Amino acid sequence: MVFWTSENLLSINFAKGLILFLIFALILFLFLLLAFRNGSIIWAVAQFKHYNKKFIEIWLVAVRRKLKEFTAQELVRSICAIHKLAVNSQDARIFLSEWEECALEILCTFNQVDLHMAIDALSKSILLLVAKINVLLIKLLKGARLSLLMVKI
Repeated sequence: MVFWTSENLLSINFAKGLILFLIFALILFLFLLLAFRNGSIIWAVAQFKHYNKKFIEIWLVAVRRKLKEFTAQELVRSICAIHKLAVNSQDARIFLSEWEECALEILCTFNQVDLHMAIDALSKSILLLVAKINVLLIKLLKGARLSLLMVKI
């Protein structure tokens, strides 16, 4: 009796493929779970710098949903961190424009008191990123609702 027929080999290859797919899905699920826990998306983005562009596009869909739950302070901090990351990674530069566009749209929905509190809370850590924050603030100030932010700074 022959055990290594083409049907047996096909089922073995299918089983191996299914197991590998399930392992990858489990790792991705655990990674996303870690990434969204306590706003640690920036850590997750840093880990993704070696993945391909299609995977980053899938990640951006999830990030857009999560950003809507951020406070103004978390959004400003995330933009600062992604700028810092973009200096060191080519993939992060691709990610930066999408992230920043979405984050700025959401920041414009916050009231000015929330934005002032976010800037005040981050003022100590902003000293290292002053030039990049100024660029960010100029983009923010293009919106009519945020014109008083310049007076505060």
